[in-house]
Amino acid sequence: ESVSCIHGMRVFSMLWTIMVHTYLQTFGISENKYQKVLTEQSFFYQIIGNANYAVDTFFYLSGFLVTLLFLRTAEKASNKKPTVTADATKVFLLYLYRFLRLTPAYFVALLISEVSFKDTYNHSVFPSGLADHLTCPSHWWRNMLYIQNWFPFPELCMIWSWYLANDMQFYIWAIIILVLSK
Repeated sequence: ESVSCIHGMRVFSMLWTIMVHTYLQTFGISENKYQKVLTEQSFFYQIIGNANYAVDTFFYLSGFLVTLLFLRTAEKASNKKPTVTADATKVFLLYLYRFLRLTPAYFVALLISEVSFKDTYNHSVFPSGLADHLTCPSHWWRNMLYIQNWFPFPELCMIWSWYLANDMQFYIWAIIILVLSK
């Protein structure tokens, strides 16, 4: 009934992700490049070098929870006679619910990012590797449709939001596969 172990996986994966991003940001502006080379040869650097597994854990958890929710919902509705219209409506409502749950906060983040990057890009001591202030005015709509990862890297708006697009696309495919396997 309960899958509370997921919370532990979330915590460890989140801490891992934060640690890696902190490390990568710090060494990006570091003066001591020799120390960076030495650090990357250390055994403990494997924690940093293999951080993609932290992100994979989040994809796994998302898929697991979508499947669990779908199966629990299907079990409750098993006594009702399934129809194509009812199933299509349920699928549409699942997509709509997720879209409405994620998109408003995502849009606010996009607005804040756009406003703040325009200002900080011109006044920062450190060079920015991101060109969001150039790409977002023309390509923001891709983010709102969760399709920005289908386009070339130089055209991306809010590069770090690739995860949301992938997760949304995995969600869409997961529901389709679960409905077809029913």
